Amino acid sequence: MRDTLGAIVGFVHVLDGEKTRPWAVQGVTPQVVVFPGHVDEVAAILAAATSEGWSVEPVGGGTRLDTGKPPRAIDIVVSTKRLAGVAEYEPADLTISVGAGVEFETLQHGVSRNRQVVGLDPALGKGATVGGVIARADAGPLRLAHGTPRDHVLGLQLVTGDGRVLDVGGRVVKNVAGYDLTKLVIGSRGTLGLVTRVNLRLLPMPGSDVTFTFAAPPDELLAWIKAVREARLHIAALELLSHSLASRIVREPGWTALVRLRGNADDVEDAARRANELA
Repeated sequence: MRDTLGAIVGFVHVLDGEKTRPWAVQGVTPQVVVFPGHVDEVAAILAAATSEGWSVEPVGGGTRLDTGKPPRAIDIVVSTKRLAGVAEYEPADLTISVGAGVEFETLQHGVSRNRQVVGLDPALGKGATVGGVIARADAGPLRLAHGTPRDHVLGLQLVTGDGRVLDVGGRVVKNVAGYDLTKLVIGSRGTLGLVTRVNLRLLPMPGSDVTFTFAAPPDELLAWIKAVREARLHIAALELLSHSLASRIVREPGWTALVRLRGNADDVEDAARRANELA
């Protein structure tokens, strides 16, 4: 197995023995961990695995190896960490195409230079990759305003279990209607293939981005949240924290609502004023 994979990616990019322990998935240690650097290498690895009957677990940066359904056994872990290039970036079109191994925080930092953002805020571990976020369909509180990864991915490149390379979706915001295989892949956790490239839509960076806390008894907070929603304030994220959670996170003495406002400074100020009035 190691000889076959080493011939494809180079032996320096193959781990075996004790070195595979940090890549155990749900406590199941693989025989080999391999790091392809190109989509053709991914295709060759998966084609060989199919031919030989080897079981494969696709991963990104290895930050969420303790989630999902525990595997019975793993022959090969295939990590996308080396697929970390930028294929295409069009700031004027608010689109970018990146390798699945690009770290999510690196992507956000890179596009921020053009005052742009990816409209997602998943809970991340250090080294979490774009491909991992997409494969798990990770979404955070900003889904209230901007939706889930399915609303931000324009297209992607996928290598199937038998080594076929598929390009699904597109790279522009307006795509021809048809079978939306992109949305089928997002959240599939690698069961349909290994994502090697992701095409994303970007958003302009807001001029103002602030979070307010509102503490009150839970019944009053729920009534206030209902009033805020009915007032159709442009709220980017809204989270309700229990007494114990609020005391640890925001040092508030009771149940607390976190309200995030994003937009130009005048709109944010107006929304904050109206939210306070409703409180």
